[in-house]
Amino acid sequence: TGQPVTISGISPNPAPEQSIVRYSLAATNHVRMALYNQLGEEVSVLVDEIQQPGEKTLNLRTTNLPAGMYLCRLTSGNTTVSGRLIVVH
Repeated sequence: TGQPVTISGISPNPAPEQSIVRYSLAATNHVRMALYNQLGEEVSVLVDEIQQPGEKTLNLRTTNLPAGMYLCRLTSGNTTVSGRLIVVH
């Protein structure tokens, strides 16, 4: 079997105004996705709820974020995965 949770893509990346985060869940579970800056500080919580299994998409507006590199961290159950997002203006 595959991972219980995966980030399958973040695009466009670099993102001038918005990006789409694609992820999938293998089972119903509490999902928390947050964005962290290069200092490791949490700058935004994108998802914090119980979700059903399947493919998911999240529209992430980046216009309110300073330009730079961010870590998108997704946790479901005991599994945490992450992806990098670069914001440009």
